[in-house]
Amino acid sequence: MKEDNIDIRRNTEGSLHQKVSNDLIIRRNPLKKQTEFKNRVRSSKAEYTFLQFHHIIWKWASANHKLTPREISILLYMYPLITFTSREFTQALSELGSSDAGTLVKFRKDGWVNVWSKEGRMTNYVLSSKANTLVARLHRMFMSEEEIPMSARRNVLVEKKDKENEDLIGIFKKFNNKVKENNKRNEERKNLKNRKNRLRNS
Repeated sequence: MKEDNIDIRRNTEGSLHQKVSNDLIIRRNPLKKQTEFKNRVRSSKAEYTFLQFHHIIWKWASANHKLTPREISILLYMYPLITFTSREFTQALSELGSSDAGTLVKFRKDGWVNVWSKEGRMTNYVLSSKANTLVARLHRMFMSEEEIPMSARRNVLVEKKDKENEDLIGIFKKFNNKVKENNKRNEERKNLKNRKNRLRNS
């Protein structure tokens, strides 16, 4: 059966079966049903989707900052604290299911944690500027507000030439397109709000 005849029948009939070859027969949905399905997919009403690209954001952070996923989790967990002691840091590790006593020493050595003050035998620590900058960027990426860098100078995964990273770069580009669309919508909403305020005040 010719393709055009099948398309004509798909406009008026239910599901059809098309013989592609002697050993392959495919089911063709009615055009109306297929169009409705595509529209449902394109107009998803999901309110929260910011974790969709969670895995590639972590891959970028891990590869470019030489951090393990566990270490990234610790930085995210400590980020809201203004200052903390070694005891509070150890308690935080315990809450995250970790017991590596050398983590604080490693963070200090690698520049993720700095000494804030000393009071007698007690030392207060803070996340360094480097740590705060990274965590703030991660939050913006999770909220689709900041793109993942795509230059070899700023992203070591782009510099590496292997199949796994080529696939990952494709997802980076997909994510960055989503960020561009999100920022464009936010800018349009901002401009609309400003216009309404000007009209209200005029």
